[in-house]
Amino acid sequence: MSRHEHNYSCTAADGHRQIVAFLTEGDFVGVGFPRHEDCALEAVTDCELHLIERRVLDDQRKRDAELEHHIQQQVADALVRAQELVGLLGYRSVTGRLAAFLQREAERPRLVTVTASDEFRLRIPRQDLASFLATSTESICRSLYKLDRTAAIRLLRPDRYVILDNKLLETFADGDAIR
Repeated sequence: MSRHEHNYSCTAADGHRQIVAFLTEGDFVGVGFPRHEDCALEAVTDCELHLIERRVLDDQRKRDAELEHHIQQQVADALVRAQELVGLLGYRSVTGRLAAFLQREAERPRLVTVTASDEFRLRIPRQDLASFLATSTESICRSLYKLDRTAAIRLLRPDRYVILDNKLLETFADGDAIR
């Protein structure tokens, strides 16, 4: 991948689409996993993709230790993201999942842009965020407004927010906040 963001989604047997990853510049798709028939890649913004045939990549990996290391790191990073997603979707309420997602993005931004004034701009549509967090767009909106009403965050615009109280956000993420 190069430039901008992409959704990586899988479709269940019942036709339900679930975004399982947001990919950014430098991420690989299809490396390390043999079957992708039920998965799709969707560009969130204009993008540039580089297609490399599997056979060519495998041959190059045999000759280039640095490339092999980079690919192994990509697979390890993908597994960490999958593990984080499982933890994120675990037992939490929608507000808890959203709070945990916002906290994670504040610590390691992948899907937000942070300005000098600590303002976060979410670079993905709420509909995609809802799919990723296994809920509806309406539930994401309600949860954002709940976090705003409780002063955990301040919504500046639909795609922009500031974290006001990280401890309160953590409380929501841990599922301990008053509902």
